[in-house]
Amino acid sequence: MDLLTFLPATLLGYKLFNLVTDEEKSRIARKIPQIKVWRLQISPSIRIFVRGRIIHLHHWLSLSILLTFSIFLNMGFLDYMFTKGLMFGGVIQGLTFPDFKDVFYRNDYRNNTSIPSTTKVSKETS
Repeated sequence: MDLLTFLPATLLGYKLFNLVTDEEKSRIARKIPQIKVWRLQISPSIRIFVRGRIIHLHHWLSLSILLTFSIFLNMGFLDYMFTKGLMFGGVIQGLTFPDFKDVFYRNDYRNNTSIPSTTKVSKETS
């Protein structure tokens, strides 16, 4: 019975997060406003800006933490198998992005772009 709820919810969660997070393909994702308070950006993604570095809490990471808590704690809407399926679908969808592992990276203030910490930058450009 739980599997009949979990699998469709996982597929729905994958499609829903694909619709909301993929800025290249989705008009909805492009319309989400950017909300930033001091060094904390909470929309469209959670980022913390600290001394030229960015800590990016991807949705797959946040959902993994919530999903882990929902397994051990039986409280509220996190206890429903449908909610767990939605979160699991979001985790799977988040892991399909090529930059899913870039949690810590530095901010390049000159051209207002972010550079992942795994990228090699020559001394001429820095």
